[in-house]
Amino acid sequence: MSPGNRGKAKMSQEPPDTRTLRAGAELFRIHLGSFSPLWYGPGKGRPARHRFDAPSGEYGALYVAQSPAGAFAEVFLRTPGRLPRIIESSELENRTMSRIIVKKPLVLAKLRGPGLSWYRTTSAVSSSSESEYSVAQQIALDVFQDSRKLDGIEYRSRHDDNELVCVIFDRAQTSLKVDPDFYYPCIDLAADLQTRYPIAVN
Repeated sequence: MSPGNRGKAKMSQEPPDTRTLRAGAELFRIHLGSFSPLWYGPGKGRPARHRFDAPSGEYGALYVAQSPAGAFAEVFLRTPGRLPRIIESSELENRTMSRIIVKKPLVLAKLRGPGLSWYRTTSAVSSSSESEYSVAQQIALDVFQDSRKLDGIEYRSRHDDNELVCVIFDRAQTSLKVDPDFYYPCIDLAADLQTRYPIAVN
């Protein structure tokens, strides 16, 4: 097979603007114990609050990570400052990490790598400050309204760009299930990540 043919075969496997999470894939979410692991925000009648929330309530958004470290970064590394980053033990004890299993394949808009060009944006879409969330929210709405009925968005964590995170639209909620046997206390996760991140538990 010529190099040109190899390139064509590779491109045919998956479009450059989407990423498919196969059945059996694992996702992780750290959340307050009072919230369901499968909570799609911001909630009925509430204004958009997070990066890819619906501008006017068109859908609910579930934020998850593709690894425990990504989930940790999204929750506990949001505010850069003095090192080490001090995390109160009560913050860890009040939260739960859930593992969510993909039951049916999810097709996600890929807002990273070459996918950025397809959605007419830049990496700033996943790293901008809250004052610029309206741009990301409009892109998310465009993705939601795409004729392909995409299930959500994959992007890089602002707080650790080695980590891939996702927002899942509520129309895909039947494609997910919570693993009832998963147990990984956040305080144990923080201890395991102390060689990766400059953190300390108080």
